[in-house]
Amino acid sequence: MARFDFSPTTLKELLTTRYFNVPRYQRSYSWTSDETEDFWHDIVDAAEDAAEYFLGNVVLTADGDEDDVFSIIDGQQRIATTTILLAAMRDHYKENGKDDVANAIQNNELYPLDTGTYEKTPRVQLNAIDNQFYREYILESQEVEPDKESHKLIYEAKAYFDERLNELHQDHPDTWEKEIGLISKFLKSNARIVSVDAASDADAFVIFETLNDRGADLTIADLLKNYLFSRSGNEIDSVQINWMESVSILEEYQSADDFITFLRHFWSSVHGMTRERELYRRIKSEISTKPAAVKFSNDLRKAARHYGAALSAESDFWSGYNERTKEIIRLFPRMKLEQNRPLLLAIFQHFEKKEIERTLSSLLAWSVRGLVGGVMGKGAAEKAFCDAAVKIRAGEIKNRDDLRDALAKLIPGDTSFAASFRVFRTTNNALARYMLLAMERHMGSQHQPEFIPNSDVDDVNLEHILPQRAKSKDWPKFDDDQVSFYANRIANMTLLKKGRNSKIGNKSWYEKKPVIAESDLELNKEVSAAEDWDQDAIDERGAVLAVRASEVWSL
Repeated sequence: MARFDFSPTTLKELLTTRYFNVPRYQRSYSWTSDETEDFWHDIVDAAEDAAEYFLGNVVLTADGDEDDVFSIIDGQQRIATTTILLAAMRDHYKENGKDDVANAIQNNELYPLDTGTYEKTPRVQLNAIDNQFYREYILESQEVEPDKESHKLIYEAKAYFDERLNELHQDHPDTWEKEIGLISKFLKSNARIVSVDAASDADAFVIFETLNDRGADLTIADLLKNYLFSRSGNEIDSVQINWMESVSILEEYQSADDFITFLRHFWSSVHGMTRERELYRRIKSEISTKPAAVKFSNDLRKAARHYGAALSAESDFWSGYNERTKEIIRLFPRMKLEQNRPLLLAIFQHFEKKEIERTLSSLLAWSVRGLVGGVMGKGAAEKAFCDAAVKIRAGEIKNRDDLRDALAKLIPGDTSFAASFRVFRTTNNALARYMLLAMERHMGSQHQPEFIPNSDVDDVNLEHILPQRAKSKDWPKFDDDQVSFYANRIANMTLLKKGRNSKIGNKSWYEKKPVIAESDLELNKEVSAAEDWDQDAIDERGAVLAVRASEVWSL
């Protein structure tokens, strides 16, 4: 075979002359109701008009020694969805007493019987995650329940086609066979595609990357994966394995859609901050040879374990670390500090265990200070983290103290931090709850109060003393603008054990005060001492908390 063989054909012709396997590294079935509905209407409209309709390219490569068995590099969603439609047509014919037509669809296009071996072989086999459910539910019509997201999508696609065929039958009770026959004829003669047959996997990925260079209908992760495979030559097996191991590691901690975020954070950790829109171009410019592709896939697999450790304290990376360090990892998501992950990747890979513990302890305090100072959530912070990660990998930053010097612009000193904390406002309730719990522990003279054991709304609720929806009759000293200004101040918040919080809701200060006074929390002893809860009271409490904050998140 030449490197590429372009063959115009139709969907149904493809499904009656070949067998297809979806490689294990390809993503699972992913078409939602929107794509399924568009697919149906395209087919029905074109069938009614007796018009040809081009459904795009299908990129294939020979799978083993059999001439009629191919791996699907691009096009699995269209091919799989076509077989689901054919299965719905088969079932409709069978339910209405047309067994001969139903059997013809089953035996020719879905699940042929080999007359030599007397074994059934599916025309299409999906990846390892989907194939058993697809075979049992679609090909064999068994009653099985979907238990994965991709299985649910397969189930929903079949249900959608069943419903459309039933509607077609009801609208044309006397000619329904003819109407469904038009769809079958369309799939056989007018649903045009171009089958691009490649001599090898590497060649297939080259043409895939060329055809889809603009990323239409594909995620950046899809394009990057296939570009990487196209550059891997005879090392493609090891590159595929590394990619799949990376995906599998991270699937324990995040959805498949978040894989591109990992790719961006890893690349930024090594090469400096890179926006998602720049990622594909940057990787293509750096990785153009087989050795580079192999090295990148190896680095990706190693980084996936470290990224999992940044996402979850339950990662096996943390085996042997103290609980305080694990709790810091749990705190970062509550603070919405995703931008520090490129830095964490470099720290985890290059610092020793003791230095990791020391660095994370300080990074927590620096992060709180940066958030309160208004610098941690900005693009400048992510750039600084990425720049520091690159310096760690280059050996220019060797420990926590070096890192603090590199991040100095992001870490407010005591005076600046206290001034910001006095008037700090937040709508992140998890962050506010953490800060107040740390204050409470500090007031109880607990060692290292900023490290909060996992405590959530089951234990304490966050109470806005001046309610966010304060009524003027209950809070006459605040107009609407003042409520908006003061309600989300940390100084206007406290903690109450769950039952008490629900009792006071949006009530006035004089109704809230005795409930707060009953609390055994040190924070509430201070709050309930206020005669009135007005602007001055909130400002005064802000000043008290600001002094305390500098001690809790000490430099």
